[in-house]
Amino acid sequence: MNDREIATLIWLGVFLVGALSIRDVREGLGGVFASLLRLAPPILAMLAWIGGLIYLGERYGLWKPALIYDSVVWSTTAAVLFGGAIGVFNKGKSVKRLYLKVLGASLLLEFYVNLYTLPLIPELMLIPWVAVWTMMAVYATDKEEFRPAKKVADRLLTITGLALIAFVAVELITGWGAINWGLTWRKLVLPVWLTLGMLPFVLILGFYASYNGVFSRVRWATENRRERMISRLALITRLHARAREVHAFDFMWSRRLAEASSSLASARAVVAGFRDREPEPEEPEEELEEAA
Repeated sequence: MNDREIATLIWLGVFLVGALSIRDVREGLGGVFASLLRLAPPILAMLAWIGGLIYLGERYGLWKPALIYDSVVWSTTAAVLFGGAIGVFNKGKSVKRLYLKVLGASLLLEFYVNLYTLPLIPELMLIPWVAVWTMMAVYATDKEEFRPAKKVADRLLTITGLALIAFVAVELITGWGAINWGLTWRKLVLPVWLTLGMLPFVLILGFYASYNGVFSRVRWATENRRERMISRLALITRLHARAREVHAFDFMWSRRLAEASSSLASARAVVAGFRDREPEPEEPEEELEEAA
């Protein structure tokens, strides 16, 4: 076990002891477990997808058992980052920008995780530093009031990443002959191919979550099963994969759709009318970049 793994275990122990020492936290464990049970299907689906990617990576020479720790760390990071990305994606933001942002953040963290181990004390200082600012950047992604905090977090993470890159460069130069290049290049590309491989999963889960929201509004608008089915078919066949329009299909339009769901043609006509409405003004390019 190296210094990084020891530092990670120390901080995990500190976090657990601190959390369990709070009475409200102990009393709320039941609610936490209930929430985890509700989140179990997407989490298990994500783990199964990652397992499939790792299987393919091993088959084609990209993954070795020595990368288990790195893969676990990447999976934990990915769960947080992709969760934030899907939440913003559901509000109709740019999928491309969001995914590139997630890819960039993942690579920054994995560059730190995968190459060299700092001494124990610097590791103990760096882990909470990176974790706090990463969580701040993710949390503030879709909150207008926290945009200044997000800018600070992004800049501090960038500075930290540059410092780590400089450290790695020095280590590479001074220890060139002792480097296990077969393992090193696999560590470097691990977050790249895992993150790219997660793109289909993120898109599928994001579209599922988007349509689940509008389907819930349709269920509120009508109790007739046939009308619900026709409404869903009309939405899917007219809106397809347009996340912004799916998100904008509010309760008022859901009621109109339910009222017109005597036939698929009339229901599709309502959705067509929704698409032909005067569009809401799009956010400026700069604002979209900040939201991503």
